[in-house]
Amino acid sequence: MKHFKSRLISWMTRATIMLLFVSGCKPDTEIYQQVDYQKLGYILNDNPNLSTFNAAVGMTGIKNVLNGADSTVLLAPNDIFLVRLGLNASTIKEQQGLSINSFVENHVLDDYIDLASLPFFVKQKLYSKSGHTNYVSRWIKDDLAFFTVNGLRIEGQPIRGTNGIIYVLNGMLQQYEYSTVFEAIKSDFSMTLFTHAIQRAGLTSLFNDLQNTTVFVPTNQAMAAIGLGSLEKVEQANINELKKLVLYHVYPDILFVGDLSFTTNFSGSGLFTTMVTLFNGNRFMTSVDGKYGLREVKMYDGNNLQLKFYEGYYTGIYTNQLTLIDATGQQSLVDYDRKDIVAKSGTIHQIHQVLKY
Repeated sequence: MKHFKSRLISWMTRATIMLLFVSGCKPDTEIYQQVDYQKLGYILNDNPNLSTFNAAVGMTGIKNVLNGADSTVLLAPNDIFLVRLGLNASTIKEQQGLSINSFVENHVLDDYIDLASLPFFVKQKLYSKSGHTNYVSRWIKDDLAFFTVNGLRIEGQPIRGTNGIIYVLNGMLQQYEYSTVFEAIKSDFSMTLFTHAIQRAGLTSLFNDLQNTTVFVPTNQAMAAIGLGSLEKVEQANINELKKLVLYHVYPDILFVGDLSFTTNFSGSGLFTTMVTLFNGNRFMTSVDGKYGLREVKMYDGNNLQLKFYEGYYTGIYTNQLTLIDATGQQSLVDYDRKDIVAKSGTIHQIHQVLKY
C-alpha cells in the first residue's frame, strides 16, 4: 500500500510539472488569426475586371496599405480600358516610360473621402498620393448620380471594403501634371507657335497666374494656316491682334470634355465621325449614331463660343466628340488624344484650327 501511494504521488508530480511547462510555453498570441477578406487588398485581388491595376499595385508598397488598418480610396482603371492601351497584368510590368509607382499613386487619393459626400455640380480638387490634382465632380443625369474625375467617368457602384472604397474608372489618369496651363502648353512641341504668340502679346504673366481656366490651344499647323507659320511671322504680327487672338482661346472656367455629358441639354440626334478604340486595342475613324447639344460660353475676351457636344455608343463602347463653333461660324474639332490635359490651374485641349471672332 505504501508503494502504491509513492507511485501515485510520483505521477501527480509529473503531471503538475507538465502542466506548468505547457502553461509556461503558451504563446502570447493565437496561432490562427482571423483574416478580413473585405479589406481592399483582397477585394482588388479577387476582382477580375481590375487585374491589370492589381498587378501594378502588387509591385508597390501600396499593397501592404490596402490590407492594413488605414482607410484608403482607390480610383482603379478597369481592364477593358487598359487592354485598349495594350496593357494587361503581364505587359504592364514591361512598359518602358511607365513608372509603376507613379501610375499606382496617381490613382490613390491622399485623404479618405466618400465621394457621395461631395456637393453636386461642383469641381472639387482632391489630390493623389503622388501629389497630382484631381478635379472630381458629382452629377445627376436621368435621376441617377454619376461621378467624374478629370473628365473620366466612374462606372457602376463603389466597391466598399472594411478599410476603404474602390471607384472603377473608365480610363487612366495621366501620369504627368503641370503647375500651370502655360507650362502644359509650353511642354508640347506641336504648340510652340501659340506659346510664342502668348509671349509676344505680353500675356506670359497672365497665363502663369490663371486659375480654374481652360485653354483651347491651336497646333502649329493651325497657326500656319492663318499666316503665323514661324516664330518670325509671330514676331512681325500686330501685338494687339495677337492679344485678341490668344484671349479668345481662353475660357475662364474648368471644362473637361467628358463632363459635358452632364451639362449639355441634348436637342438633336444624328451621325458624327469620331475615333473609336475597340476592346482589342484597334483604333479607327467611324460614324457613330448619337445625340448632340449646344452650349454657349463667354471667353476671356468677352466674345462667345459655342460648344457642340456629341455622345453615343459604338458596339457598346461609349464615345464622345466636342466641336467648337467660333464667332464666324467656323467649326474646330477638339483633338481625340490631346484633350483634358490637367494642370494645377486648369486644363488644356488641342484644336486644329485657330478660333476667329
